[in-house]
Amino acid sequence: MTEQGKLYSQDGHGKQSARNAIIRQALTEVFSVSKEQIKEFEKKVITLHPGSPMSVMMQALAYYDREWKMVVETWDSKPAEAGSKWVAKVLLDGKIEIEGTYEESKAKAKDSCATKVITEELGLDMPTEESLSIKRAVTMLSPSYTLHQLMAKSAGTEKPDIVYTEVKNTAEGTTKTPSFTFTVTLNGKSSFTGTGPSKKAARNAAAEIALREVFKHDMASGVSKEVFSPRKIKLNDGLNSAVSLHSLVRLTYENLCQSNQCPMTSHTAAFVIVDRLRHRRVVAIGAGSNAVIGGKLLMKNPGNVLIHMQSVVLARRAFLLYLLDQLEHLSDVTCILEASSTPNKYRLKSGYDVILYSAFPPNTSSQKDTPQKFSCYMGSPVGSQPVPDHVQTFEEMDDKPVHVMSVADKIFKWNELGLQGALLSYLFEPVKISQMVIGAYCNEAAVKRAVYDRFGKAMETDASDGWTVKSALETIRQYGMCFQNWIVDQGPIERIDPFSGQAHGDTPSRICKAEIVKRWMKTMRTLEIDIKVAGKNYAEMKHAQHEYKNDSTRFFDECQSYNLGKWQRKDVRVDNFAVLSDDNEPKSEVKK
Repeated sequence: MTEQGKLYSQDGHGKQSARNAIIRQALTEVFSVSKEQIKEFEKKVITLHPGSPMSVMMQALAYYDREWKMVVETWDSKPAEAGSKWVAKVLLDGKIEIEGTYEESKAKAKDSCATKVITEELGLDMPTEESLSIKRAVTMLSPSYTLHQLMAKSAGTEKPDIVYTEVKNTAEGTTKTPSFTFTVTLNGKSSFTGTGPSKKAARNAAAEIALREVFKHDMASGVSKEVFSPRKIKLNDGLNSAVSLHSLVRLTYENLCQSNQCPMTSHTAAFVIVDRLRHRRVVAIGAGSNAVIGGKLLMKNPGNVLIHMQSVVLARRAFLLYLLDQLEHLSDVTCILEASSTPNKYRLKSGYDVILYSAFPPNTSSQKDTPQKFSCYMGSPVGSQPVPDHVQTFEEMDDKPVHVMSVADKIFKWNELGLQGALLSYLFEPVKISQMVIGAYCNEAAVKRAVYDRFGKAMETDASDGWTVKSALETIRQYGMCFQNWIVDQGPIERIDPFSGQAHGDTPSRICKAEIVKRWMKTMRTLEIDIKVAGKNYAEMKHAQHEYKNDSTRFFDECQSYNLGKWQRKDVRVDNFAVLSDDNEPKSEVKK
């Protein structure tokens, strides 16, 4: 703080917690803000996701960057025996000891102690879904949001005429503190200008001036706070559902990482099953930003390496193993599958839904009137690019990045043909996604157009056909360069090395093509379905599934008719590996 002659620094276990620590110091020393005032403010802004007391305690202590250690023992420190009472103790920062109540199990003792830390030591309330929704509503109460609401109310429309235009950007080509200037124009007539250190701040500054001039509305006034109190905002069911599902996936993932001592990332995706009673269960998780295998490794080991390592893609591959596992538990009441009218095929039980969750939205186009064209990742930092016309050969992969279709294109294909793909179509009717939930803020309409409605078959409104995209409106900081997958009831998190495309330890990942084929063959034998009809080569197995092949042909023809472009094509040797040997076990061996 140059003007005050102050310099603050702090080591911490995370960027945010270290920042919070130096901000507390500055508020106390420079601005004489009392610790009680800081604590009250922190109670309002800290976002804790609902969960077990242990989970909430870990979130809160991470926010405050507090070191802690928990010990659980019998109440009398004697060896455990039948009927023993348990007590948990937490040591904070190496000096403050907090003891919970005596409980009949270790888990209850931990929760008792954690609750005491949260409510007594930290002075916080246990979070609920309702409190989380209200906090989310508070984040929406910016000047630009308020201007939108008042303009919509006065015009009697959900889409008021508000246009923001960037006038000046002093950040380009200078080393000075950036300054942005934006103009907001209302109904094509009145314009108001604001300046700020970021584009968002400049937009809000312009909106705040417009609020004062047009609506005589002061964002800092008590009247404003009353009119736009979050308790007076009707939080729609869609937002509440998206927020709670985001929390469910995030807590599931965090608990898995903590129990398996794995690093974490914000780049997560998951498949969630919703049963007839609308209970939700996370069944498959993928984690990872976006990595593509090198061409040399793919040429050397097709079938045994993962090609596209991105959270949604990894989650979908994990979901395939979940579906195959369900076929081995058809007699269980918890099984999500039932026999279909087609012999040897299965489908989701009536009343069950599949939700795809992604922390961040896929690539989308801002054009409303033109369907989003196919694109692929080609190793460029600019993201997805137009799909090349030619087939990418092994020879090209030898010195150029491997091309993969964009995530939005893949989800669109799954929505048209089903998640099951060609191989699992031997056993399943198309398994379709019912809804997509995005954790971060996104343009829901643009995402729906990209992943579901490029053919223009659905109406503009979500209610037209029931298929929806909902955002939890979270502000998610991107972090973590780890790649993982997890399937419910199928072992711990599997960590993936993005440079080898294999599991850590240089063994094939359980979700690579060869391992999925191996699991598929085991399931086919369990169900006593003859697998020889499909051939002994992975590509032959896929192409022999005529029903899926015909549907794919129709899909690609329709894509051409809508001028979406061609699907990216690779050398046939990518899938031309043998999967059956004399002992009926898969091998990953390229056919020349």
